[in-house]
Amino acid sequence: MHYAFEAPPGGGTVRVRARLVYRRAFRALVDAKAWTQDGHGHPLEDLEAPHFGHLMEETDETLSIGGPRFVRGDCNGDGEVTGQVSDAVTLLAYSFLGSPAPPCLAACDADGDGQVAGVVTDAVYLLSFNFLGGAPPPPPFPGCGPPRSRGDVDLGCALVPQGCVGPALRP
Repeated sequence: MHYAFEAPPGGGTVRVRARLVYRRAFRALVDAKAWTQDGHGHPLEDLEAPHFGHLMEETDETLSIGGPRFVRGDCNGDGEVTGQVSDAVTLLAYSFLGSPAPPCLAACDADGDGQVAGVVTDAVYLLSFNFLGGAPPPPPFPGCGPPRSRGDVDLGCALVPQGCVGPALRP
């Protein structure tokens, strides 16, 4: 089954809710899915084989659509994050010395909290990852990817790193 929809202008996030209803479900499907209720909330053991009522699966996902692709932690836009201090220095110079804005503020949000300006946490996060064995940045990392949160979309990217050009749709 395939559904098409139009993405919001400029990318962003879209919430997708889906419900798949099985009109007839046989024992193998019921066992494989570990279902215990039909689509009306009745216990399956109350129904007779081979018809087990209307079984239902639901999902609720938020997808990032389009928007600039980037690598989290690549604050200076050179395509490298691991083993260097330049990304942390670029962010600190922007936040505290009045240097020009980095090419992609979303990439500077190394810890993924949606904030970069006026805080040292992202620079410390990068330095800890690179030199003290700290946790790696959350996705999109280590490769290019779309914005993963509202904070990524709000921070945005003025310039997309050369290796990250192109649209994406990923959960």
